Amino acid sequence: MHRPGCTRFSANSLWRRYEARFSGIALEVERSFWEKATILHTEYHRPADKPTPDRFSRHYADTAALAKHPAARQAVDDHELRSRVVHWKSQFFGSSWANYDDAKPGTFRLVPPPERLPALRRDYQAMRDMYLTEPASFDDIVATLADLEKRINQSGDG
Repeated sequence: MHRPGCTRFSANSLWRRYEARFSGIALEVERSFWEKATILHTEYHRPADKPTPDRFSRHYADTAALAKHPAARQAVDDHELRSRVVHWKSQFFGSSWANYDDAKPGTFRLVPPPERLPALRRDYQAMRDMYLTEPASFDDIVATLADLEKRINQSGDG
């Protein structure tokens, strides 16, 4: 997708311009997966009188994209990593509604409650120009999350 007045991003052109080497620290894909999944689990339990923050639909899109990564299946079955992330979140990102006790197979939530979907859909539409390529449809994101939620809840070892 190319829009007039926009310049396409190309990593190759950056490498030609800057040849310096650098190192960095990044989260493993599996850790990122559970970080995002626990955000959605917490959001599922957000009280109805507390609106979802702007640009929060990106977490749903990110989690759906991570679900398609080969590391996702491995992450779903890594109950020890899920438990560590849940413990970390409960210590540093607690909220009165997070319900981290249910962030385990059998009771894990990713798909937003139906009453949240219209606002999230509008938020996602408002964010479409922030993507470098054509983003997935909101309906596809929700369908992917429903499949992922089912896989997590059937993964055992809750």
